Amino acid sequence: MTLTEIVVVSETRTEELAKPLSTTDVSASILTTNPDSSPVWRYPLLLLSALYHAVVKRPDVILAKGDGFASFVATIVSILTRTTLIVRLGGDAWRVNRAKRKEHIQQRNYKKYSIYKARSLLRRFTFRFTHGFLVVSNEIQRSVEQYTGCPPERIELAPVPKEVSDSRDTASDLQEEGPFTVLTVTNLRFKGKYVGTREMLKALKPILSENRSVRFVIAGNGSYYSELLEDINRIYPSPDVRCRINAVGHVDTISELYRMSDILIYKSYTDGMPNVFLEAQAWELPVLTNSAFGIDDYTDGPTGLVTYSDTAEFRRTMSSLLSSPTRRRDIGRKGRKYVKENHSNGVTGEQILSSVESILQNR
Repeated sequence: MTLTEIVVVSETRTEELAKPLSTTDVSASILTTNPDSSPVWRYPLLLLSALYHAVVKRPDVILAKGDGFASFVATIVSILTRTTLIVRLGGDAWRVNRAKRKEHIQQRNYKKYSIYKARSLLRRFTFRFTHGFLVVSNEIQRSVEQYTGCPPERIELAPVPKEVSDSRDTASDLQEEGPFTVLTVTNLRFKGKYVGTREMLKALKPILSENRSVRFVIAGNGSYYSELLEDINRIYPSPDVRCRINAVGHVDTISELYRMSDILIYKSYTDGMPNVFLEAQAWELPVLTNSAFGIDDYTDGPTGLVTYSDTAEFRRTMSSLLSSPTRRRDIGRKGRKYVKENHSNGVTGEQILSSVESILQNR
């Protein structure tokens, strides 16, 4: 089957589908919510727009992103117009929702608990009428099969897009002198990511204490930001070391942090395949991350990712990378090459079409 028309319904990171599809021969209508419209009308207007496009353009498939209200809207349109619905998932919706509900129960925040409970019911309805899924990792693929009963032949892997500039940046040059910047970029709205960041703070303590040229920059904001600041003060009572730890919160121009950094480290208990990896790899930064969940689908070989299993291995690897600029450069170049060859908009666009066609053939 050759695809000719797709309607995309999304409310976050729409470009992850729009840009890859724009490189293909398929006509894609990209529908999203209007942030300037009233919250009361935001989704009804999206519903009307999606209905119009589904009726007038008669697409081969409706491609929805995520498990939120936009996908619910796409489900209604799919049912009314008898159009195939495929949902793109960038994370494990079940694990995240369970963690959030548990967190809010512990905090006795029953209002937020109810919101996430309602979202789980909404997701159940959406996925009941979903004909296939595009996922970013084998881990999410297994979760989809487990919780939805969707046949494995209708769950396809499709990479996250990341365009890499042809021009090399000065950040890729070896830096023998000056401060050594260790960077992590995270989302402190999620407890699993906050806990991972806190554990990295503890793991870095001997390295920061023994190397005055090393500094740690934490980019990211969220409900756990204030707790992270308390952790920094508790774990690093010495001001001489603490002054080299910067929790900068939300950063608009994250590229500036990548440009000035030497390595990205990461630890999380809530991820499928973090976009931050691709961003760092595009800047030729070596990535040191825990081996868990969807991250297990990637190895350090040609991908530019180096994984660790425990604190001792993390410290050994960090010390090795700290003392070897050549190794950092080689790993960084592998990562950049990997992203360029496997995550460009052109490659991703063709993979999305191939995956959608495979799902349609297996209906």
